[in-house]
Amino acid sequence: MTSTFPVIPTTVDASSEAFIKCTEQWKRPLEEYEKALRWCVSEGQHKYVKRHIERGMLLSTFSLRDFTNLLARDRLSLLLDPDTPFLELCIFSGYKQSGSSPCASVVAGIGVVK
Repeated sequence: MTSTFPVIPTTVDASSEAFIKCTEQWKRPLEEYEKALRWCVSEGQHKYVKRHIERGMLLSTFSLRDFTNLLARDRLSLLLDPDTPFLELCIFSGYKQSGSSPCASVVAGIGVVK
């Protein structure tokens, strides 16, 4: 999918003292965000993933042996049109809530299926 968004030139001076200071100040919050995001997109603790697979809860709807034991986002990639975007919604649902799991055990979003 080719992007048709226009390129807008910037007047920001990336070598300025203010830009460098701002960049430094944002490093830690962005690292924390990325760490939280990695937790949220994980499929949960290995023992729970294994338990769900054993129960058949993460099985795809395909009857082919190659498609069993696929995780939720892998199954989504089979459903969605190739090379199209997927906007995952509510990715931080249940984040740091006791008794909750990554994404509150739901992967929801907007994608392209033709």
